[in-house]
Amino acid sequence: MKTKDKKKYVGRIKLYADENIRYAIVLALRLQGINIKHATEVNLTNKDDHIHFQYAKKTNRWLLTTDRDFLDNKDFPFEQIKGIIIVPDTGEDLVAGRVMAWLKYELVPSGKGIENCKVVLSENRVVFYFRREGKIYSDKFDLA
Repeated sequence: MKTKDKKKYVGRIKLYADENIRYAIVLALRLQGINIKHATEVNLTNKDDHIHFQYAKKTNRWLLTTDRDFLDNKDFPFEQIKGIIIVPDTGEDLVAGRVMAWLKYELVPSGKGIENCKVVLSENRVVFYFRREGKIYSDKFDLA
């Protein structure tokens, strides 16, 4: 990537969208200046969830998915990668827009000091899961 291209990215967090994320959402996020790669761009379509998890881990990216299988921390320990973001799979543009806005304005610019966590977005709420002192905790807040 050229030096001038790096300036177009809004923040520090880089995302990897598995094939469950519509490519149109990836393009829209990219147009908003978010550093994101899609499974189709790295030849990872029709692959097992563990392959997507390993790719995100290897490339130091947050995994963006609609796949609720990633809620299973035994199979997909969020402590091993930058983070996992699970978004609703409603197909509704309003929900997709809210998710994109939250990613652009809340999570991506600062990183909020969070890494190695799981973020689950629903239509009106965000839930963070993180590990402290060997225990998994959660923190919830409503979307405006």
